[in-house]
Amino acid sequence: MKIAFLGSRKFFNFYRNALEGTGHKIVDLKDGPDLGVIAYYGKIIKKDELKIPKHGFINIHPSLLPRYRGPSPVRSAILAGDTTTGVTIHITVPKVDAGEILAQKEVPIDPKDNYERMEEKLFKIGADLLSETIDKWLGGKIIPQKQ
Repeated sequence: MKIAFLGSRKFFNFYRNALEGTGHKIVDLKDGPDLGVIAYYGKIIKKDELKIPKHGFINIHPSLLPRYRGPSPVRSAILAGDTTTGVTIHITVPKVDAGEILAQKEVPIDPKDNYERMEEKLFKIGADLLSETIDKWLGGKIIPQKQ
C-alpha cells in the first residue's frame, strides 16, 4: 500500500518509520497514494487534495476527540488540569478534527508530565495505535464512530 504522510518535521521520521514498519511504502501526495496520513501537520488540507488518495486521509490527533480540537490539544489538557488525555485516529474531513473516529486510546497525565514529555508520550502511543489501526481500517474491519 502506498501512503502519503504529511506531518511536522519534528515527528516526520518517527511516524514514517512506524508506517514503513507495517510494510507500507511512503510516497509523495503527487504519486497517487492509496491512503494519506496526517500527524501534527499544522496546515488545512485542500478539499481537492483530500480526494487524491483512494482511501482518503486519516489524522492522528493527540487528544480524545471531540475534546480539544485544533492546534494545541496537549497544552490545553495540561492547563485544564486534566488527569487523562489520549490519542484519536479519525477520518480527515474539511472541518478541523471533525471526522469520524476510527480508534482512540486513553493516556493518563502524570503530575510530573510537562508539555514536551506528554507530547512525546502521545506520539509514541499514536504511532503504535496507527500501526494497529491502519490495516484494520483499509480491510473494512472498523466501523467509524461519530464524534
